[in-house]
Order: sequence, then C-alpha cells, then structure tokens
Amino acid sequence: MKCAALPNHPGSWQPPCGTEAERSELYGCFWNAVEAIDTTAKRPFGRQGSYGSAESFSQLWNGAGLTDIEVTDLSIWCRFSSFDELWQRCLDAEGPAGVCMERLSAGREALRTAMRQNVLGDGPDEPFSLKAQAWAVRGVVP
Repeated sequence: MKCAALPNHPGSWQPPCGTEAERSELYGCFWNAVEAIDTTAKRPFGRQGSYGSAESFSQLWNGAGLTDIEVTDLSIWCRFSSFDELWQRCLDAEGPAGVCMERLSAGREALRTAMRQNVLGDGPDEPFSLKAQAWAVRGVVP
C-alpha cells in the first residue's frame, strides 16, 4: 500500500499507512501455493524493508522522529462468489504477487490448482470468505 505525501509540520498527524500482514489468509493462500510449486520462491514478508508487525511499524515511525505512535490491526473478511473470482484477482495482481505471477507464467495452471486446493480442498466451488489483514499506523510530527 502506498502512502500519500505526508504533512511534516509540527503537531500534524501522519495519515494511516499499512501493509498486508503475513498472517493474512487472503495472501497466505496465494503464497502457500507459490511455495508448493516453486521451492525457490520467497514471500515478500519478513525481508529487509518489509514491515509485517506492529513493532516494526512503530520502530520505523519512531526512527523517523514521530511521537504518539499508534498501530492498529485492521481485519476484514473478503467474500468471493467462486474460486474463479479469487483467481482473477491474482491474474490482475500488482506488487510482489504480480511479479510472481509473471515469473510463473508457464506454471500458472499448477499454481491455480495448488491455490484452489488451499482454499476449497477437495470440495465444490462455492462461495467462501478469506480474512485480509493490514496495519494502520499514525504518529505526530513533533
């Protein structure tokens, strides 16, 4: 998630800014499938420059000199009418997931199969929900 230009005058609140949390079911079902078919694949979470925890965001903003830092976990349920609806989202992905989809273009059917198994198991294609999580962070410019 990109952040808007941040005001930097004393006393201003920095707007919320977040990143998908590693524990998000929505992205976990994708990255688990990627790792199942490509053992060299690396999740974007946990790498240097990645902020996947409340503590890492708090340290980042504290290091930038902000005060009164608040970090909040945001969780929502994303409802899909079918697996194809979720798969289309993957095909249209940007960022690390989009780069991964381009790199695995020859293995997309294997990825689709593995991801479908992660989401639906051996069950029929039916509506389902996956939890998505992100961090909201704000702080005050001293």
